[in-house]
Amino acid sequence: MTDRRKENSSPIFYKLSAWSVSLSFIAILLSSVWTYYSVIQIYNSTYLKKAEQLARGAGLAIGDKILSKDYTELESILRRLFLNKDLDLAVVADLNGKRVLTLKREKDPEPQLFFELSQLSIDKNIDIETRVDGNIGDKIKVLQKIDPGIPIGWLYLELSNTTEELILQKLKTNILLVAIPLFIVIVIISFFINKN
Repeated sequence: MTDRRKENSSPIFYKLSAWSVSLSFIAILLSSVWTYYSVIQIYNSTYLKKAEQLARGAGLAIGDKILSKDYTELESILRRLFLNKDLDLAVVADLNGKRVLTLKREKDPEPQLFFELSQLSIDKNIDIETRVDGNIGDKIKVLQKIDPGIPIGWLYLELSNTTEELILQKLKTNILLVAIPLFIVIVIISFFINKN
């Protein structure tokens, strides 16, 4: 009689074990996906904040250079901004949006003076000092009021997020390297459960 119980309990034990392992793998898979999307949200908010702080600091640094019309030093400050590898375009304009100085990074790693842009379209009703637009995968666009006591102009920055996109791509690859084998194991376990 005990042998018959062992025979009957053995398949049930294996099925329960297989189901618990499958559920554990599914939980790991779901937590990996949840982690990826959480990292994207955290990254997006910190990246936008970083772009805003870059523009605010640059706006403070160039205010007196515009007032003193020291365009050489103004260009030097903008070139130092381009140490941030994600910065693609920096435009200094007067209050009406007329370009004072523009630097652009194209294929060359060093930024170059850019003369094709003569006017920024600026909404005259902007009541904030810094406006940041953009999302992951898009260019981040920052408009900063230059105000060393009185408003004298605008700083416009465009940033790509290639560095962080590479990090997110690596995270996605790592999750897939974990998820695909887990999915295969789940399929194999469910096949054996249904077979017995």
